[in-house]
Amino acid sequence: MDLAKILPDPVVVIPEDQRKGRVRIGSDLCSIDDEHFFVRAVLYVPIRKTTEELGFGVWGSLAKQNFQIYENDYDNPDPAFGPFFSWLSSSLPLYDDAFTLKSEMVFQPNNQRPHIRLHECDHPLVIDQREGISVDRVKEIYAAWGHSVLL
Repeated sequence: MDLAKILPDPVVVIPEDQRKGRVRIGSDLCSIDDEHFFVRAVLYVPIRKTTEELGFGVWGSLAKQNFQIYENDYDNPDPAFGPFFSWLSSSLPLYDDAFTLKSEMVFQPNNQRPHIRLHECDHPLVIDQREGISVDRVKEIYAAWGHSVLL
């Protein structure tokens, strides 16, 4: 059921003809100009009245030293570092200004992608992560991403 962003938003705004020289990107790690660093993660939102969660495949920023710690220990099945401060670096349809949210990147065992835990504030995405969303809201989100869902 997860929805995913392919690139961090700061990469999207770089003209394609400049990306090759400025952006280093793989399936889970990204850097721009060796100054800005991003990790692919998952932001989970519980679906009320179910045991399910909607996962957003997003990118979060990391400070260079934290990025290097993660990159050097990438294949460790039981990471012993973090969580690290992160800015959510992916915009999400129906959640205006999500790109500006503060978060923690929480690293997971067994080479799973890190989780994004948003800092408390009154933003709708933070409220949804804390309180959950309805099945109807899931359908609305899928439609905004150009998908349909049968629940």
